[in-house]
Amino acid sequence: MSDPNLYERQRTALRELVALIEERTQSETNVQDAYKTGRDSADREIHKSRKTITASREKELGEIETAFTDEKQDLTSRFEATRDRLQSEQEESARVIGIDADNARYEAKSKYKDALWTLDSLREASEKRAEDHLETARRKIAAGRERMVGMWEDVEPRIERFGYSRAELEPGEDHEIIPTDTLRDLETCLAKAESLRRKIIGMRGQSLAVKNGIVLFLIPALGVGSIAGVLGFANRNPSALQQLIIGLVVGAVVGIVGWLLLRNRVKTRMRQLGHEFAVAIAQSEDMAQLLDLSKQARYDEIMKEIGEKHDSERTRADGMFKPMLANLEKKRINDVASNTAKYRKLIDDNRSAC
Repeated sequence: MSDPNLYERQRTALRELVALIEERTQSETNVQDAYKTGRDSADREIHKSRKTITASREKELGEIETAFTDEKQDLTSRFEATRDRLQSEQEESARVIGIDADNARYEAKSKYKDALWTLDSLREASEKRAEDHLETARRKIAAGRERMVGMWEDVEPRIERFGYSRAELEPGEDHEIIPTDTLRDLETCLAKAESLRRKIIGMRGQSLAVKNGIVLFLIPALGVGSIAGVLGFANRNPSALQQLIIGLVVGAVVGIVGWLLLRNRVKTRMRQLGHEFAVAIAQSEDMAQLLDLSKQARYDEIMKEIGEKHDSERTRADGMFKPMLANLEKKRINDVASNTAKYRKLIDDNRSAC
């Protein structure tokens, strides 16, 4: 048989269990309500916090963006200012480098041009001196030949009076040729010819030794002979006519013999002086020809030496100034490149710093 206390305890326990269940249910409901309320409150707080955070972040982002923009603008302005300054300095430096290079190149070219002008001027002056010297020598030689012609014109008529021709008195091709290379020798030989010309022209007895001069001998000889004839035969009593004829014959013979002796002496002397004169003229002409050749040869030699010296000096000037100009151009290129690299690095450094 059942224990009534057991049922009672079971009922009590059941009631307590039901009460606990109801309490648990109520508690869960309260918890759920509290959870829901707390969650809603938390959601509202979260939403509010999110809005606050978002607003704050947006504000901070705006401030940061503004500060960044301002800083960026400032850095950009500073960079551009520095870049413009560096570019301006680079352009000015490049301009100075260009001016210095142009001045150096102009100075070198001017020196080169002056050196070439000096060489050309010296060559022209040397050639002019050589030409003047040759022309002076030619004029003197030509003047000497004119003197020879003039002297022959004075001498030739006088030797022809005594039966000599120019060709007869002139020496053969095997005559002595005096070597010379100076005009002084020609002047000396011409002076000798001039002295002989004067001797020929001033020779005494020429006017009496010519064919017409016999008359001048006969007139006084006949007069003297006639007087001597009359005086010589006065004591022998010949007739006056015979005395005169004898005197005239003796005078004529004496006059003719005297004229013949004078003519022979003058003719011999004329041949001697004429031959010496012809030899002197021939030697002078030989000297003139030798001087023509030697002066021309010397002129050609001098002109060759002048040309070789000019070419040598021109080569030396080219060897000195052309490398100098090339080095100046190379230096200009290197300076421009170095200057460009320098300022490009400065601009890059400025860009990195900004």
